[in-house]
Amino acid sequence: MNAIVNKPIKLSQSGSFINWMQSHNQTLPEVGKGATQYMWSDRYAYFVNKVSADYKRVTLETADPVYHSNDNKYTMEAYPVSYNRTGKEFEVVYRHGSWKIEEEVKVFKPEIKKMLDNAWNALIKSNRGTEEWKAAREKMDALEAWVYKNGEKRESLTKTKKEYSKINIGFGVMKAYYDPSF
Repeated sequence: MNAIVNKPIKLSQSGSFINWMQSHNQTLPEVGKGATQYMWSDRYAYFVNKVSADYKRVTLETADPVYHSNDNKYTMEAYPVSYNRTGKEFEVVYRHGSWKIEEEVKVFKPEIKKMLDNAWNALIKSNRGTEEWKAAREKMDALEAWVYKNGEKRESLTKTKKEYSKINIGFGVMKAYYDPSF
């Protein structure tokens, strides 16, 4: 018997009522059982590789669907026959009543962000083509050249921050489906 997570269910906008219902599957994650992410009409399959003791942190691996040789994901009603491992892992955590993808991102330190915001505000408040606008544009260009190196944020000007984005996921079932009508 599978234990369940007590999570509130509210009706919301969804592409498919079945996907909405299945995304509210309350089965706890279990290594080896798989997981399904429910999108508007598509579904993505994952391997469940690790589960924390409190069932609130799960490591998922993206599954690569394998179709019949005469089939592919672009045909109507194409369901895969098996899945290959990809090695692409990410973590989801149960926070504030729902599952979320946890990512570490680099963001500018507060004082750098303030400098960029001030320069941007000066630029957008000035009239294009005026001397004021040209000066603001030059300042913005110089600031951007200083904070970015080869298109990447300079390490010394950033800090690492955790960000969370909601994911509609059900555990215990591993299914992929690509809706070719979109």
